[in-house]
Amino acid sequence: MDILKKTLSFLDSCVARVTKFGVILCLVVLFALLLARVIARTVEIPFAAYDEIVELATVWLIILGAVALWREGALYRVDVVTAALTKLGRPAEVAIQVIMLAFAVMLVWVGGSFTVMNREVTAFMQIDKIYYYGAIPAAGAVMALYSAAALLEAVCVLFRGKPPHKHRSDRPISKAAVEHL
Repeated sequence: MDILKKTLSFLDSCVARVTKFGVILCLVVLFALLLARVIARTVEIPFAAYDEIVELATVWLIILGAVALWREGALYRVDVVTAALTKLGRPAEVAIQVIMLAFAVMLVWVGGSFTVMNREVTAFMQIDKIYYYGAIPAAGAVMALYSAAALLEAVCVLFRGKPPHKHRSDRPISKAAVEHL
């Protein structure tokens, strides 16, 4: 059991690093492209494929950012709902986790079929759009795993009154968001 915990902890830290550095990389690419576009316009040099790269970086920026927030439990609306329904806090948390899991599974299902159905390439660079659309089911799968774990935790808290493990930080970002209200 200890090996499983260590493996899951390692995978969790890998997801954290990939999402963090992926978001940073996408932002750097977008800023570099913006700078290059301004310079290209200033010296009147055509800059081809700008839109295709911006689109790809934007898609992955949004998807990786969503996965990072999902992983941390830092989705603002979830904490607002559970904070507003203090009497129904634990059952509401279970219901929210079920809805989140259903949404993540829908992302995998619908995003996967959309990715498979829309096999096309970009106009200039000939990039297969699977790299754009494939972000949706990939993110959905990661989100589904985190949602399943959060649902298990919420059910354990509901029925046993305590989580199945020690919390690492009790979601500091989402706590701050609720206190901000």
